[in-house]
Amino acid sequence: MSHLKERTEKDCLNCGAQVQGRYCHVCGQENTEPHESFGALIQHFVFDLFHFDGKFFESVKYLLFKPGFLTKEYMRGRRLAYLNPIRMYIFTSAIFFLIIFNFFTKGVTDEFEKGRQKELAVKAAEVALLKEKNPAKIDSLKRIINVADSSLRELNEAGFIQDDTINSNKKISRDTLNRNVPKLRTTDDIPESVPYYDSVQKSLPKSAQDGFVRKFIRRKAAAMNEKYQGRRLEMWEKVIDKSIHSLPGMMMISLPFFAFILFMLYVRNRQLFFVDHLIFTLHLYVAQYINLLVLLTFSTLAELSGWRIFNWLFFIQVLLIFFYLYKSMRNFYGQSRSKTIVKYAFLNFCLLIIFSFLSMFMVVNSLLSI
Repeated sequence: MSHLKERTEKDCLNCGAQVQGRYCHVCGQENTEPHESFGALIQHFVFDLFHFDGKFFESVKYLLFKPGFLTKEYMRGRRLAYLNPIRMYIFTSAIFFLIIFNFFTKGVTDEFEKGRQKELAVKAAEVALLKEKNPAKIDSLKRIINVADSSLRELNEAGFIQDDTINSNKKISRDTLNRNVPKLRTTDDIPESVPYYDSVQKSLPKSAQDGFVRKFIRRKAAAMNEKYQGRRLEMWEKVIDKSIHSLPGMMMISLPFFAFILFMLYVRNRQLFFVDHLIFTLHLYVAQYINLLVLLTFSTLAELSGWRIFNWLFFIQVLLIFFYLYKSMRNFYGQSRSKTIVKYAFLNFCLLIIFSFLSMFMVVNSLLSI
C-alpha cells in the first residue's frame, strides 16, 4: 500500500464507481489525490522497484529449489506473492540474452576477426615473398605464411573459406596474389552474378531452365557471391551474428510447441488445459535461462583460470539442467518415476527435432536476409 494522501471523495477517478475503502472494487485503482509531489513520485518509484525485486527473487528461490512448485501455486490461485509468469519470462529472457549478446558471443566475433587478420597476413607475406631477394627474409616470410595457414586450414575445413587461400605448399601464382581476398569458385551451382545467371537462363529453352525453387536458391547464391566477392568469412560472420540475435524469437516460438507436446503427453489429465502446460513451460524456461547463465559462467571461469574445479562444476551443472526438467515434470504432474522417465525421454526427442528445425530455419532465414 502506498502512503499517498487518500481522497475524501468516494467516486473513482478512473471508472466513476463508488469506492468502498482505499481501492476501487471495480477497476482496482487507488483512491488518492491526483496531484503528487516530487517526493511522493520518488517514493512510489522506489516502492514499485523493490516490490518487483522482492517478488522476483522470491519466485526464483522457489523456481530453482522446488521445481514445479511455482506452477502448482499458480494453478491453486495463490498468485499475489509471486511474479506473474509472463512478466517473469520477459524480464529473465531480456537479462539472459542481454548478457549472452554482450559477453558470451564476443569470442565468436574475435575468432572471425583473427581469421580476417590471418588472411591479410598470408596475402601480404605472399606478395612480399615474390619481391624479396634476401634468403633470411624469405625464410621469415615463409614461417609467417605457415603459421597463419595452420589456423586458416581449420576455417577451410568448416567451409568458411576456400582452400586455395591456404595452399602455401603449391606454387603461388601472380593471378592469386593480385586478388585482395579469396574468391568463391564460380561454378554451375554458384553463378558469378544475378545478371549473368539470368542471361544464361534466358538463353536456354524453357524445358532446360531452372524451376522456381532451384531458381530462387541459385539467384540468391549468385547475389551473395556478387555482394561478398567470395569473402566467406565476412558472409558467415554476418549469418552467425544474425542467427544469434534471432535466438530470443526462436525461443519464444518454441514455447507453444513445448507446451503442446506436454499437453499431448498428459492428455488424459482432464484437469489440465493447454494454458496450464504453457504456464509450466514459462516457469521451466525461466529456470533454465538462469541455469544456462550459471553454466556459461563456470565455462568462462574454467577458461580464464584454468582451474579444474570449474570444469567439474560445469559438468555437474549440465547434469542439473537435464535433471531439472525431469524433477519439474515429476513434481508438477505427479506421475510415477517410470512414467515420468518415459515421457521425459520422448519429450527430449521431440524437442531435439523441433529445435533442429527451428535452428535450420533461423540460419536459412539469416542467409536469405543478409
